[in-house]
Amino acid sequence: MTSAGPATTVAEVRRGQVNRAALLGMLALVVAVIWAVTRVGPQTTSDLAADSARALDWPNPGLDGLQAYNRTSPVGPLLLRLIPGADETTYFVLHLVAAFIAVGLIAAWPAFLAAPGQRLRAARLMILGPVTASVFISIGNYDPFTLIGLGLFLFAWSSGKSYSRFLMVATGVYLGFQHFEQTLFAVIAMSIGVLALRSRLPESLAGKPTPAWGIPGVLLGKVILSLVFVLQGIDPLEGRGAYIADEGLLREALVASVNHFPVLLMSLFAGLWVVAGLAFFRVPDFRSRLLLLASAAIPFVVAVSTLAQTRVFIMAMLPLVAVMVVVVLSDQKLLAIPAVLFTVELLAWVSVPQNLYVSPGNGARIMDTNALDYVIMLGSRVGSLLFG
Repeated sequence: MTSAGPATTVAEVRRGQVNRAALLGMLALVVAVIWAVTRVGPQTTSDLAADSARALDWPNPGLDGLQAYNRTSPVGPLLLRLIPGADETTYFVLHLVAAFIAVGLIAAWPAFLAAPGQRLRAARLMILGPVTASVFISIGNYDPFTLIGLGLFLFAWSSGKSYSRFLMVATGVYLGFQHFEQTLFAVIAMSIGVLALRSRLPESLAGKPTPAWGIPGVLLGKVILSLVFVLQGIDPLEGRGAYIADEGLLREALVASVNHFPVLLMSLFAGLWVVAGLAFFRVPDFRSRLLLLASAAIPFVVAVSTLAQTRVFIMAMLPLVAVMVVVVLSDQKLLAIPAVLFTVELLAWVSVPQNLYVSPGNGARIMDTNALDYVIMLGSRVGSLLFG
């Protein structure tokens, strides 16, 4: 009986250490959210009043060709129209809440699947990656609703249920309805990347159906949206294709991508470049590495031909990046070297994401990260919307 006391004391000490570690991990997660949002200078879109008016008037049959893309991401406008008395303030709050939900979803998925002891780190890596920056430098943009769909698609794929294929088709319908082009390439890139990483997937993801099951859903979602437009007397082919068909805009996009290639390259993964590199080099054979390169090349080629190079790549690569985070944080050899994982996360903390885009007729722009000024201006804007 005399030995029971010390044994109990040791167990209590260990439980206390675990509880403190969990508390510190949660605190670091909260700090990561604050840091990821503020370090890039959070901003709203340039004209929230016009954006909210356009959303309330969806599907906007009067939009010209180059503005028609606004009607092809309808989830935000449809939700806004369900809110009685919706106005500019409602529009802002809706998109801000959607942004936090989106970031929460994409952080939660790898947190559920990474190795024990690495789950909070997985969430922090996703939060500190480029996607959070991309969302919060343009609050009022439709991207959060697309990200919510991508997050749900990840959960559908990993669900392990007998009906996971149906869930992927169903979430695919949402994705195709909300943003056909980005999400189609996202599902394709993820499908190829998962095939490349199959030998490194943790047990929780091994043997899952191919994410390509989402492709029919994405196509069906686009068909449904097109039918809605036809019934409204709107040409369903109007939209983002207008930018690709405009040779002048395409030339501007390609020139900007070449002239600012170092910034573009760094902006693609930002602080998660090491995660991408580790996932690549932990793949054992040349064929798989080639497939992994192809999975990134598809979103890259699409991105450099658009006016929102960094943002398009980030969105189209998001599901595969989440898979790579899980792979790296489940790799037994890497888990045995804590210094490597510490360095991976440290780089995510210190690397401020960049964002390259093109302003038509004005050339390339690199998003200004004058963070303090933008935080103050956003606070003032929010105050005027809510109280003013």
